[in-house]
Amino acid sequence: WADGVVPEEWRRGTAVMLLKRFKDASLTSSYRPVTLTSSVVKVCERMMVRRLTHHLEAGGHLVKIEDHTHAVSISERTGEPVEPLVAPGWFMRMRPMAEAGIEAVRDGRIKFIPENQGASFVSWMERIRDWPLSRMRWWGHRIPAWYTPEGEVIVAENEAEAQTIAAEKYGADYGSDVELRQDADVFDTWFSSGIWPLVTLGWPDKECDSFKTFFPTNVLVTGWDILFFWVSRMINLTLELEGEAPFQTVYLHPLLAGDDGKKMSKSRGNMIEALTMMDKYGTDAFRFAIASTMIEAPWMQLQEGRIEGYRNFTNKLWNAARFTLMHLKDFEPRDGADLELETADRWIRSRLNGVTAEVQDSLERFRFADGATALYDFVWHEFCDWYIEIAKLRLYGESGERESYTVKHVLCETLDGILRLLHPFMPFITEEIWQHTPHEGDTICRAAYPAADESRADASAEEQMTLVMDVTRSIRNVRGEMNVPPGREITALVHTEDAAQRDALTAHAHYVRSLAKIGELDIAAAHDKPRAAAAAVAGSVETYIPLEGAIDIDDEIARLEKEVGRVDKELDRLTKNLSNENFINRAPAEVVERDRTRKTELEGTREALQRNLALLTE
Repeated sequence: WADGVVPEEWRRGTAVMLLKRFKDASLTSSYRPVTLTSSVVKVCERMMVRRLTHHLEAGGHLVKIEDHTHAVSISERTGEPVEPLVAPGWFMRMRPMAEAGIEAVRDGRIKFIPENQGASFVSWMERIRDWPLSRMRWWGHRIPAWYTPEGEVIVAENEAEAQTIAAEKYGADYGSDVELRQDADVFDTWFSSGIWPLVTLGWPDKECDSFKTFFPTNVLVTGWDILFFWVSRMINLTLELEGEAPFQTVYLHPLLAGDDGKKMSKSRGNMIEALTMMDKYGTDAFRFAIASTMIEAPWMQLQEGRIEGYRNFTNKLWNAARFTLMHLKDFEPRDGADLELETADRWIRSRLNGVTAEVQDSLERFRFADGATALYDFVWHEFCDWYIEIAKLRLYGESGERESYTVKHVLCETLDGILRLLHPFMPFITEEIWQHTPHEGDTICRAAYPAADESRADASAEEQMTLVMDVTRSIRNVRGEMNVPPGREITALVHTEDAAQRDALTAHAHYVRSLAKIGELDIAAAHDKPRAAAAAVAGSVETYIPLEGAIDIDDEIARLEKEVGRVDKELDRLTKNLSNENFINRAPAEVVERDRTRKTELEGTREALQRNLALLTE
């Protein structure tokens, strides 16, 4: 500015257009600089500044216009170009602090999870430049610098201290009351955030209880996108001010992406509304969906179908708890009780112990998805699908008092372990259920988190139960494929050359009979395959299931042939579409992919139908 006055509008970042009435009409053949003063400033829309060329051209002062290709930053929120405004400001020299941060990471004082983020941090620090601290904003920590009338700078904690320094230094010229002007700028937001590990604990009062107890902290959890903006600033400033790392571990979690694969944003319209999802499916289901999606990757997609699936999981847990609690009304757990443990009891205790170790390891390594998946599989596919079903056979059968007490005891301790393990993931339903179980203490929040106990591990029980479940599952699959009515008992001819497997299956034949709805169960080293018999295979164990008497073979053949015809008709339509170039080129890509997937599925279905037809007609 020619007159040395910078308009306030300019300092606030308001776009301005400079207009000048050119009095010198001779500026037509040669270029001469034009002086613009603040007296001709007019506030207007930013893009109107571009029209200055019209005024120059109209006055005959425009020499030429050249195009320049350059990178233009675009605001993510507004979509408008971001243009730099050159202005004086305060900077922080970063190289010494960056070197201290690099050393803290390399010597292990600070650990990053995932580990590759540590390399990203070091790369940032090795390429760091001095940090511009000044920001032209209306809010923030104001820069503690004051200027004398002649522009001398005084840095102080407050204005009173600045006045004292000015009086001592310039009193001879200005007297005791020097007129000072504080810098109008504020610190960069990340500078204010960078001292968070200190000021939240009472710093600079290092003798206060909070600071002495909690500094330095153990873990910082945040997104990887602010590794440089926030995490590095906290490390740099805390090492500089205290000579200590602010935290021991930095866990940088993935960011949520919408169905379009881009970061969730209201402006993009790809958000999942958390409150809506929690109202619809429950907060526990929403939390568990997030935990099960937290993989070591930059992005994670949280789809509504996944949240709905975990709502079903909470229902499964609730129903399992209702069954257990129904049988615990008059139950009093006793330490050192004389239990009559069956293989299923030893198996579920061993599996709970194994899952406890797995979840502990997952949480310690910040692999939340692994821990959530392990708990989901154990609760649904082991405790609910198998142990509770076996417990029903014993509780509703002719079990003695000791056996009944054993089943209740194992149910109680298994449910208690499940609730404690699940509590960090699903705090509300676990607290509600736990309050109705036999327990000590006022809340599950204060209950000890389960710890693995090697004495509970039972490899033999796990091996035997795995065999029983695999054989039972294979027989169930055949029943479903061959359309055997659910309540109809069948004959099963089980054979294996492994004597140990035959002994295990014989010892647990009552499980297989009840769980697979078998009337006659014959376990041997070998069997001749009967006519019209389906085969079920589980590892080295094979089971023949005679279908005569179990189903109406003629009706089943007719049903299968009709189904083959329907599948063939749909396959023919899909094959024609997928061999038509016009369809491939014009149809949406997702439609083409859907038809290809459907064709593959139908080919597998047709193969299974033909196989079943061959069994019945051989």
